Amino acid sequence: MRLDALLSRYGYCSRREAPGWIKRHSITFKGEPCSAPTDKVQAEGILLDGEPVEFPDGLYAALYKPAGYTCSHDDGEGDVIYDLLPFQWRHRNPAVSSVGRLDKETSGLLLITDDGKFIHRMTSPRHHVAKVYEAVTEEDIPAEAVELFASGTFTLNGEDRPCVLNTHSRAGNPGTAPRPADADGGEVPPGAPHAGRRGRSRGLPLPHFHRLPASGQPEPGAGGMDAHPSGCAVILLFAMWIPISDAPIACFPHFEVAAESGDWIVVDKGAPLIVHPSNGKKEPNLLEGVEALLSYEIANGAALSLVNRLDRETSGLTLIAKNKAAARGLGRAMQRRRMHKEYLAIVQGRPEWAETTCAAPILRQGDVAESPIWVKQAVHPAGKACATVFRTERTWNTPRGPLALVRCIPETGRMHQIRVHLAHLGHPILGDKIYGPSEACYLEYIQHGWSRELEERLILPRHALHACRLEVPFDEKVFTAEAPLPEDMRQLLEAGD
Repeated sequence: MRLDALLSRYGYCSRREAPGWIKRHSITFKGEPCSAPTDKVQAEGILLDGEPVEFPDGLYAALYKPAGYTCSHDDGEGDVIYDLLPFQWRHRNPAVSSVGRLDKETSGLLLITDDGKFIHRMTSPRHHVAKVYEAVTEEDIPAEAVELFASGTFTLNGEDRPCVLNTHSRAGNPGTAPRPADADGGEVPPGAPHAGRRGRSRGLPLPHFHRLPASGQPEPGAGGMDAHPSGCAVILLFAMWIPISDAPIACFPHFEVAAESGDWIVVDKGAPLIVHPSNGKKEPNLLEGVEALLSYEIANGAALSLVNRLDRETSGLTLIAKNKAAARGLGRAMQRRRMHKEYLAIVQGRPEWAETTCAAPILRQGDVAESPIWVKQAVHPAGKACATVFRTERTWNTPRGPLALVRCIPETGRMHQIRVHLAHLGHPILGDKIYGPSEACYLEYIQHGWSRELEERLILPRHALHACRLEVPFDEKVFTAEAPLPEDMRQLLEAGD
């Protein structure tokens, strides 16, 4: 990895700031000084001012969130939790995010990480990770309410099973209620709340009542539901207890949060992840992963809607609205072409232009000629008008011929527009099975999967196209999201240094 890329990845500075940052600091790799942004280094063995890189294998931290801070990356939300983190943590790539969220006026423990898989595992409703919340009520709970909860018959609206109560005191005294049995008939361990049925926990988590005097200390001999003198505070603990399986996760959508507000979220999608369920096939998809990430918001009324979509093999930024009003507003912005999108593509050959605009009209090839690929598009005079601006960012040589990094700015949104236009210009995207060397590559891939023969012809198992920048007007403001090149494209780029 280049030194400037490493510094940017771990939040010390941006790639643009790297030359100046390197001059101001002492940097060594395996004992040898580093002085140029292009120096090849690894996180293991590098010292920055005599200190190793912080958390090279992923950041995992516990944060106490004070009241008044918002779990958001949007600076417009006021004080945000990320302002409490060290500078370099706030600028890591992938970005650091909280595992779940707390309301602005709720304080307490949050986990902070840059590991997207960890976030999804911890927040997915399928895994039922234990959480405990403590609240102080303004007045004591009436005795009849206590008896109702203790009876084990209290059922919330919309639920099909009661809230099961397990009582104990904060002093460690056992409660008066019997210890419940788990779903397999065995006793639940002491101090562990009971989840009713193993593997399920829906709706409001299980209540635990701990009565404390106003001083905050338990009275001698006071147990879970024992009588309690007036003038005390009542502590309610809501908890879930279901063991997390150690079995590997069968399917795990890969994406990172690039930007977020209360109305929308932008995620950086990996390839070959599809954005939504397709053709009834059961496979991981982006929408399912985002729903798991935002399960709390969905449980409280959020309704997710995809605003833009990417092909399976295209990586990068995807915008998702969190409510119907945001979906309408963002949809109108897209229809009126007020949404600015930029892509980066690695193409074959060395373009003779620094910048050019392709305005060739496009239609489905099957409308004018025979084609074994139904989705294939083609340039044709009878096609729909469209335009794409292309800028050559960089060119380099490889053993298999020259390559170029091209910035692509579509002014319209036709199907496969960027891929068709680049192929029309004589510079197909690397790895493109349909518009690359031959459409036979696509047919072979569909029939037999990825092979050494296809690798020889295409180099990459997916087309090297990445949605890297998104500018969208919303609520009288313009928000911007950016996503760095994915690893497969970055490796090709670095190989040309």
